[in-house]
Formats: sequence, structure tokens, C-alpha cells
Amino acid sequence: MVYREVHRVELYELLRRWQAGESTRAIARATGIGRNTVEKYLKAGEGLGLSPGGPLPTEGQLGQLLQLGKTVSPSREAGVSEALLLAHQAQIASWLEHDHLQLTRIQELLAQQGCSIPYTSLRRQAPTGGCPQDDGATPPVPTGPVRRV
Repeated sequence: MVYREVHRVELYELLRRWQAGESTRAIARATGIGRNTVEKYLKAGEGLGLSPGGPLPTEGQLGQLLQLGKTVSPSREAGVSEALLLAHQAQIASWLEHDHLQLTRIQELLAQQGCSIPYTSLRRQAPTGGCPQDDGATPPVPTGPVRRV
């Protein structure tokens, strides 16, 4: 069986169907999520105070339920790539914020300094290493007449 992450929208749909009175098997069939996984989330939801026919989950409850899908323990030790990147955390943040470098260029610069790490490790660790993240905000849409050139 292949691991597939359950996203926020899927989890919300799972809970909505459960609160509407659908069975575990029907929810699994309709959402494409495994029956045992559906049961795991429903059991955890009951532990958070959710119930069939009750109110929809809050953002806090959804966030707690999404943590069930995390496969890596937050208390684990840093891997080799993570440890190497932690030593260069300030430099990476500076390159991203002030020099506006792409991660591929940062990987090249780190390699020149003797820190050879895979691109995927750099990409995975850049946001947690103090580097800026996309805040998810939608850019403003200009209003007024559109000028065609």
C-alpha cells in the first residue's frame, strides 16, 4: 500500500460526510481515502469533541487532525543534510531575502563552500531554516479600465 497524504480539503469533506450520517465505508468509497484511514480520523475527531450530526470542525480541530498524517516525529534527530544546512542557515536566509537567489544557485554556492547537499533537501529545509515562505495571500487584482497594448 502506498502512503498518500490526506489534505485539508479531503479531511474536511470526510468529516462533513460523517456528520451528515454516511457510513465509514461510504465515506472511504466516495473520497478515495482508505477505510482504516477514515476510521483513524473519525476516532481522533471524536476525541476532539466532534460527533455525527454536530457542528463542523473548527480550524484548530482540523489542524490537530492533520497532524495525524505527519509521518515524521517532531522529536527526531536532524539528518545529515539538515545538520549541514543548519550551519548555513543565516547565509541561506540572506541569499533568499537580500540577494533574491534561486535555490539552484544557493545549492551551487553551498557546494563551492564544501557543503554538497541534494536540491530536495535544500528545498525542504529552506522554509524551516528561517527563510521566507509564501504567505499564501492572493496578490491584489488591479481595478479600473484595462488598457490593451
